[in-house]
Amino acid sequence: MVEQDDEVIIVVTAFGPWKNLSRNPSWEIASRLPSHLPSTFSSPAIRIILAPSGADGPEPIRVSYHDILSTVPPLLKEHNPDIVLHMGLDEGRTFFGIEQGAQRDGYHQNLDLDRKVFTKIENRKLWGKYPERLETMLDLRDVELRWKTGLGRGKGKGGAPDVRHSDDAGDFVCGFIYYATLFAMGDRRDAVFLHVPTLKDGEVQRGVEVVEELIRALAGSWRDSRAE
Repeated sequence: MVEQDDEVIIVVTAFGPWKNLSRNPSWEIASRLPSHLPSTFSSPAIRIILAPSGADGPEPIRVSYHDILSTVPPLLKEHNPDIVLHMGLDEGRTFFGIEQGAQRDGYHQNLDLDRKVFTKIENRKLWGKYPERLETMLDLRDVELRWKTGLGRGKGKGGAPDVRHSDDAGDFVCGFIYYATLFAMGDRRDAVFLHVPTLKDGEVQRGVEVVEELIRALAGSWRDSRAE
């Protein structure tokens, strides 16, 4: 059972530059998150760990299949988080979406930053005996409701931002890091992937507020599910 006053540890990652995208909105948001969020009536105190860390502090995940595989397991072992939140950009979306799960296959189709893929042979060797799809164990419908409620309380002139439960992590690095993390976490798959839309410079701070509210929703839902 999780005590009401226990601090929830959430590891957050985001992707870096990709092709002509020198500033990835997911990292622009993640790098502005506070290290702590205080408790509220609906969520516990939260410690946010931005990872991984380099020589100069936290840094984005490279858009590289093999870098992801060399980063995720050590990251989980080092921090032993209660929840993992990965973030990445979906240029075709106009909303923030939390993804239900990720597929095992398909990552041989799209070249990464190093102009490499995760081949079918590599996939079979690493994950061939495991499910074709893995899903988070977090109750994302409950998280979505809490997220929308929290954002509704603080909405400005433009109204509350568009945030949704989704199930389209894709077959590129977003889906890949999500599956790799769910796999690495074993029977405790308390992780989620957040797709963020393209944001203008003036919209990044609003994106930070959206993600802070998501983190509160995740922590509150996670805590309450363990208090039952």
